[in-house]
Formats: sequence, structure tokens, C-alpha cells
Amino acid sequence: MKRKILILIILVLIIFLSIEFIPGFFSNDKSKQIEKPSDQNIKTKEIPATTTPTLKSENNAKDATSSPTPNSIPQLQNNIKDTTDQYLIKSASLLGLDTAIESPHFIIYYHKTDEDKVKELLTISEKDYLALVKLFPKTPRTEILITYDTNEYINVFNAAPPWSIESYKNSNSGGGVFCPNCINSLGNNTEYIYMLRPTNKSFAHELAHRYFWASYPNLHQNDNLIWLNEGQAVYAQTEVAPGPGGLSSNLEKINNFYLPVNFLELNQLQQQGNNSSLERFYDLAGLMAYYIDAKTNGGLYSFIADLNNTKDLDKTCQNNLGFSSDQLFSKWKNAIIATSASNSIDFLKNYKIFIKK
Repeated sequence: MKRKILILIILVLIIFLSIEFIPGFFSNDKSKQIEKPSDQNIKTKEIPATTTPTLKSENNAKDATSSPTPNSIPQLQNNIKDTTDQYLIKSASLLGLDTAIESPHFIIYYHKTDEDKVKELLTISEKDYLALVKLFPKTPRTEILITYDTNEYINVFNAAPPWSIESYKNSNSGGGVFCPNCINSLGNNTEYIYMLRPTNKSFAHELAHRYFWASYPNLHQNDNLIWLNEGQAVYAQTEVAPGPGGLSSNLEKINNFYLPVNFLELNQLQQQGNNSSLERFYDLAGLMAYYIDAKTNGGLYSFIADLNNTKDLDKTCQNNLGFSSDQLFSKWKNAIIATSASNSIDFLKNYKIFIKK
């Protein structure tokens, strides 16, 4: 009897031990088998070194806009930040400017004391490039000279600034210029010049001129098309790369003054030499660019590309708009007159709605 009880107890213990330990043994083996593929997956998702932007690559700025995988986002963001600090800074000697900084699409010559401002400007300019490159077939590398003083501008560029002296009375105002005619004094590689002031943190307007000249060589020497050259730059600065040089904050007052009757009178506003006329010219030229953009299949720069081919404004208007250049001016002027608002933002909004009808 005792022997039977002992055997029974041993059987119960064996059953208990089997239930308690054997499943755990097999479950541990399975967990190890799961961990191995996990390690392999991590290895296959490592980001290749080639995703790091390089300063010398012409496509570097474009690469930064590609859609990264979720795992690459932190590293990509760090690379962008690091690249900002890795712009090549070197000593220079160019008409009194002692320092140069180089990025994928720009070389800026400046005074060493302005380094912090210039680095900020260069970062913004690379972002502007990404916006403007969508508009123009040619966006060449650009050299820029920066100065803060009227007299220094005259010494550096061997010419008086091309804008009114009134713009220098306010230390917070700024003026920029694309100056291909200055190449005789600056050397053959410099076609773009900018006068920087503390509140001017972008020069996309001048870049639009630079790229316009490079992309459409049949248009840039035509004095009759000054309104188009400036208008497209105002359009680009307002609509594509917002910043100084776009439409003014006085659009709501545009109907309070005399409106030109043709393109010749529109161009003459620029030549009057005072700030109010210049502002009015830029606003009107910019609004003309908006009108052409709304009425042309393919937009403003499709119209410009066709004009570069035909070299004839009337023919281009007929091709793209279905009416003459005189009719273009008349229809555009009626659109200006028909638009009103209490502020500049609402004026542009109402104007854009009206011209899309």
C-alpha cells in the first residue's frame, strides 16, 4: 500500500514539473528565433553614406528636398543643420571686400564683420533657389557682393547706385541690383550684385533677374520689355519666394492715382527717379505679370518662353491670349480699376479672383 502511494506521489510530481517547466523551455527557444530576424532588419535599414549632402554637388540643394524614409529623417535633418555650418569661408580680396563664403549655388563676397548676417542670408538664399529653380530653365551659379554704405558702393562698383538716393535716408531700407553691365570693373564671372541692409534677408527678386537673363537671352536687352523683366521678378518674389522686393503694402491705393495708358507709359514710371513712382511701377508691373499668368495656358513663364522665341509681343499675345498687346493692356487696366480692398492682402486676393474669371 505504501509503495502504491509513493508511486502515485512521484507521478504527480512528474506531471507538475512537466506543466511548469517544459512549455517555458520551448517558449524561450521561440523568442530567440524571433530576435535574430529583428537584428537583421535593423542592419538592412542603415542609411548609406551617400545620403549625406556634399557642398560641391550641383544637385545638393535639390537632394535635400527628396522624401526621406522615416528612419532617415533625423539624420537628414542633422545633415542640413551641419551643412549650414560647413559653408566654405575663405579670405578674399575683391575691391575692398575681404571675405568670401561659398555654398552649392552662391559665392558671396563681404566684410568679415558681417559674417553672421551673411551666413543667415546664404541659408535663406539656398531655400529661395529651390523655389526659383522650378520657374527657370537656367539657374547659373551666382556671385554676390555685399556692402552697407553708399560711398563704399560707389568705390566697389565704380558707379552710383541705380536706385534713388531717397532709399538711403532710412537705415532700415534696402536696395538690390542685378548688374550685368558692371562686369568690366568686377571681372567676367560676376554678373549679380546686391546692396544689403539689416532688414533685407532675401534677394530672390534679383535672382529672378539673373535667371531671366540667363534663360531668355532674346529678352533682356529689350528696353521695351522692362515692365516684363521687373514684373516677373516681383511675381517670383511675391508668389514663389516671399520676401523683400515683391508687391508693396500699398496695393489698395493703386487706383488713387493716374494709371498709364500703354506699356511705354508704364516703363516711364521707373525712370522718374522717385520712390513713389518706383513703387508704383513695380506694383503695376507685378500685377501685369499676375494677369498674364492667369490668362496663359502654362502660366507666366510659358508666355515668356514663347516671347523669347517669337521676339514679338503682339504675336506672343495672339498665340497665348488670343488678342493683341494693346488689348492685353486695356483688359489688364480694367481689371485693376475693377479691384478694390481696404488693404494690400485683400486687394491681391480679390484681384486674383477677378482675373481668373
